[in-house]
Amino acid sequence: MLWWRLLACAPPALDVVVADGPHRHRVPVTVRTDAAQIAWATDGVERGVLEPGEGVLDVAGLAHGVHTLVFSARTTLSRTATVEVPVTLDHEGPAVLLGAVSRRVEQGHTLPVFLSADEPAELRLVFLDRERPLYPVEGGQRALVGVPIRTEPGPHPLVVEAVDALGNTSRWTASVEVEPVDWPFTGKLPLSKKTAEVAQPDVERMRAERDPVYAEDLPEARWDGPATLPVEGTHTSAFGTYREYPDGRRSHHDAEDIARKPGVPVLAAMPGTVRLARMQAVHGNAVLLAHGQGVVSLYSHLQALGVEEGREVARGDTLGLLGSTGRSTGPHLHWGIVVDEVPVDPMQWLTTDFHDAGGYAPMEAAP
Repeated sequence: MLWWRLLACAPPALDVVVADGPHRHRVPVTVRTDAAQIAWATDGVERGVLEPGEGVLDVAGLAHGVHTLVFSARTTLSRTATVEVPVTLDHEGPAVLLGAVSRRVEQGHTLPVFLSADEPAELRLVFLDRERPLYPVEGGQRALVGVPIRTEPGPHPLVVEAVDALGNTSRWTASVEVEPVDWPFTGKLPLSKKTAEVAQPDVERMRAERDPVYAEDLPEARWDGPATLPVEGTHTSAFGTYREYPDGRRSHHDAEDIARKPGVPVLAAMPGTVRLARMQAVHGNAVLLAHGQGVVSLYSHLQALGVEEGREVARGDTLGLLGSTGRSTGPHLHWGIVVDEVPVDPMQWLTTDFHDAGGYAPMEAAP
């Protein structure tokens, strides 16, 4: 009976497999043993008892970080086998950093919001009371925000919610300074009564045609550098200036007017897709180019159209000929850029392509 005594004195067999982590509140384990029960502990404290087979450990009360799980199996003769397994617990949401170029913007300009997290995460961005679409870029994600001309100057909160693969959530905030611009008043527009009057149904049809283009969500950024001027000429009315119409109404100019003799080619400022090319109320012969990620450029008052809707165009392709169709005081190009459905200063796009975050810095934890 020596063999029986030797077996009785031997410790129980014990094999423990812990699912790959990190883990949040529950850790799946598989235990193989000839003992009836297995105790598990960590940080010197016994946490519970397991039966052989598959099980789940409740680790919700343990701190974020690396822990050593200790599994002990004991025979009726108090022979013990012990297995130690390191495990990483993740109870904290991702940390988020904000690009340096994302903390200051002028009224009527484009704000690039660059975000980077310390782990793979789903990010949600809210700025100026709107959730903003984010798109992947090298090193993180980016949103382009059109800041309306009439945005109140001063600090505005930018809030980010981050959720990691385990469901841990964190909220972060930063202050974005909106700087005021002194928009000049340029007087009354010298429009004839006939030119100034546009039937309301025509205006509504124009908006119904343009608004879906502005709202289109195309994930690929088509532009490959700063924009180029669509035509050389005299800048007669800058973006943001406000003027008075014959009916007494005042409004800010939502594009850049460039005067030139009629008939000269108007070129695409950036690569894109022709989403609209037709005669419209107010704008006359007009072209809208979609550049992806909420960016659209517009070209109005053309004498003639040179492209059809659906065509892909490269930078510098001819879109049409400069003219004075629609509500116009003379031959000129009305050139604009719309970002996230908001008209912005197109001249800003001549000097930047919004691809450089300028470095990253941590955001503050939101209350």
